[in-house]
Order: sequence, then structure tokens, then C-alpha cells
Amino acid sequence: MDVEPAPAGLDGPTSDQARASTSPSRKRAVASAPPWRTIGIVVLVLLFAASGTALAAQQSRLHSTRSDLAALRSSLTTQSARVDAVEKSAKDQQQSLASVSAQLTTTKTELQSTKTQLQGAQTQLQGAETRLAADEQQLKLTTAQLPPNVATIATQVSPSVVLVTCTTLTTGGAGTGFAFALPAAKGFRTTVITAAHVVSDCADPTDGSVVALSTGAKNFDVHIRAIDTTNDVAILDTTATLPTLAPSGAPFVGESVVAVGNALGIVSNNVTAGNVSKVYDTYFLDTAPISNGNSGGPVVDGAGKVVGIVDAAQVPSLDTPIVENLNISLRLSILCAQLLSGTACNGLH
Repeated sequence: MDVEPAPAGLDGPTSDQARASTSPSRKRAVASAPPWRTIGIVVLVLLFAASGTALAAQQSRLHSTRSDLAALRSSLTTQSARVDAVEKSAKDQQQSLASVSAQLTTTKTELQSTKTQLQGAQTQLQGAETRLAADEQQLKLTTAQLPPNVATIATQVSPSVVLVTCTTLTTGGAGTGFAFALPAAKGFRTTVITAAHVVSDCADPTDGSVVALSTGAKNFDVHIRAIDTTNDVAILDTTATLPTLAPSGAPFVGESVVAVGNALGIVSNNVTAGNVSKVYDTYFLDTAPISNGNSGGPVVDGAGKVVGIVDAAQVPSLDTPIVENLNISLRLSILCAQLLSGTACNGLH
């Protein structure tokens, strides 16, 4: 219960006394206050404390979230820049690819056009080659049918033509040979072709027979490499260095030819002209006059290349009293029947 203060000017207890007299009354009032208020205050204090702690925690989380958000924004900015760079690179590559694709398309078109032109050129070339081959063949035929320049051929061929002699204890004979473009045997320099019947009697050096080779007044060492008596051809080797004759193509009817030989064994480098009259597998007939001693000599074309080898001549008999210029010449391919093989036979017709 509250005590009213004494009026001013009246005697009464002093303020201290008054407070003293009222203190018990206040203490009683405090002591008599309900306990739920205290509890409520404590709860409120605890709640405020808890709220403060929770607020502090929320503020910390908010600060962390803001930091994370800033980091994410920075990362997003970086990733966005990378995406932009990749998109730009992809766009540039697409443009480059489009340009390359366009160039490739143009190149393919040009290539196809070039192939077409090439095919056309090849067709034209094949046609031109066919015409050229026909023209060359016609020219060859025309040239071969023209009378050869015998003087030129004689000058060209004669240095390659040699006299071949075979002397035995009882007999002796002479024929013709010619230096030919074949490799010589070891120890020799030039290969010489002749007819087998010219040297066959001198095939055995132990029986006293002697084979000799000469041009004009010059004599040379000679060796019989091989003889094919069946086909009447022989190959000799000499130490002499002689200009060699090259092979010609296959003979054909009407071709102009020249025979060079040692007629009768005494008329050196005798030159006669004629033409091919008939062609067989291993020999041909021609009209170039020949005599004894011409056997084994060359029959050449208008270019001085060897067409065949002089072998024999048909002569009159009781049954055939008239025979003129029916001469037999062996084709060069006969050398490959027994004597040569492999690359040595290339070009021998």
C-alpha cells in the first residue's frame, strides 16, 4: 500500500524516516510478486538471446550465401565468356568449313571437267596414234618398195662384211659372214654370223682344219662359238673390232633388199639388189642375185639393217631347166632355234 507524503511544513518523520518506514512495505510487495513473471522475464531473455543467436547465424549464412552468389556470378561471367569464345570459334570454323566446302565443290567440278577433257584428249591421242601407226606402216611399205640407194647401202654395210674360209687337209672353201649386234664371247670383241655349211668342215680344230676370217688384206683371229647344221647357221667370235649391223623387222613381199657378199670367194663386197618375193616361217625368197661365196652374207633393207642370211639359190635341172633369181635367205629368228635364247632373241624376226 502506498504512503502519501506529509504535507510541507508539518512536523513528521523525515524523508529518510519515511523511506525507512515504507521499506518493509515494498519488500513485502516484491516478496509477494507472483513467480510466473520472473519466469516470463527469463523466458523472454532466453528468447531474445536465442533470437539474437539465430539472427547472428542467419546473418552469417546470408553473408556466406552472398559470397557464394558473388563467386557463382563471377564463375558464370567466366563461363559465359568461354561460351561466347567457343561460339565465336565454332562460328569461325563453320564459316571456314563452308568456305572449304565451297572450294572443294569448285575443285571437284574443275576436276571432273579436267577428267572429261583428259578423256577427250586420250581418245584423240589414241586416234592420232592409230593414224600415225597406219601412216608409218604405209610409209614403211612405200619406202621399202622404192628402189634402195645401193651406193649408200654398200658404203654403210661393206665394213661389217667379212670373208670366211675353211681349209681342211683335203679341201677348202670360202663364204661370207657379217658382224652382228650380239654380245661377243669372253675374250673376243665382235660376234659374226655365217652359214653353217661354210664352216662345218672346220668344226673340229684337232683334225688339222683351220677357219679364218679376213677383210681385204687383214686377217683376224676367229673362234667357232656354235653351229646349227640342221638350220644351216653358225655363230663365230673374233678379236677384231668391226662395226655391227642391226636387225630389221620381219620381211614382207615386195620389200626391196640388197645382198652383200664375197662372190666366188674372190669378189669381195659384191653388191646386188632385188626384192622379197615370198615369205615363209623360217626363210624367204628374194631376187637379189647371188653366187657361190655369198653364203652366210647379209641381206639388208633400204636402211642397211639385216633382214636375212644368204643360204642358197635354186639352180636349173633337167626337171626345171629355167630358174631365175629364186634365192633362199634365212630369217634371223632361225638363230633362236638352237643357238640363242632369252633376251638375245628379242627383235629377231
